Amino acid sequence: MSKAPQEILEALHGAIAQDMLNLIQQGGATAAHWSAIAKFLKDNGIDSLGGMGDNEQDAFAKLVAKAREITSGMKAN
Repeated sequence: MSKAPQEILEALHGAIAQDMLNLIQQGGATAAHWSAIAKFLKDNGIDSLGGMGDNEQDAFAKLVAKAREITSGMKAN
């Protein structure tokens, strides 16, 4: 079996990222979703706050804190 063309892989990657973002923005992310999102980001080299300004880092830290608060009582689906 041959590999998929690069443009298809890029489109799939973008669609997955967009779906994850939509899920977060709509407030529908479960603990399992957050885990998958964190892995997706890490797998794509997004595992730190490097390159962000102070305001962006603060906003990101608040997002992470809120995610932990929301998911602390959830069971993974």
